[in-house]
Amino acid sequence: MIILSTCTGGSLILNSSDPLDYPIINPAYLGSDLDLYILREGIRSAQRFAEAPAIKGYVGPAVYNPGTTDAELNDFIRSNSTNLHHPVGTAAMSSRTAKYGVVDPDLRVKGVTGLRVIDASVLVSGSGSLS
Repeated sequence: MIILSTCTGGSLILNSSDPLDYPIINPAYLGSDLDLYILREGIRSAQRFAEAPAIKGYVGPAVYNPGTTDAELNDFIRSNSTNLHHPVGTAAMSSRTAKYGVVDPDLRVKGVTGLRVIDASVLVSGSGSLS
């Protein structure tokens, strides 16, 4: 199961004023009850699909038994979840005068002189495909 847009946003905090020090990164994975609910229901949906008469004969035995109760599924999800690929679109763009957002329309980092974000961290959100 994959959640493309989680309910929680993590944080990235500078560890010190030394630019060579690693930052403190907290992705806040599974930090929302709704994220857990979505993954639980995704597992239950996949289980129902695999048990459907039209599919059952083509699907092998389950490799894992994640359980059936919410608590069992939550434990399974917390023990087996990971991130997928490299996160993109994590730096929000907003107008120059907006108090929210990371960069302005010219990709300049707000509140910092001489720094721009010029990678996939800044992507326009929408329903289109990037490929």
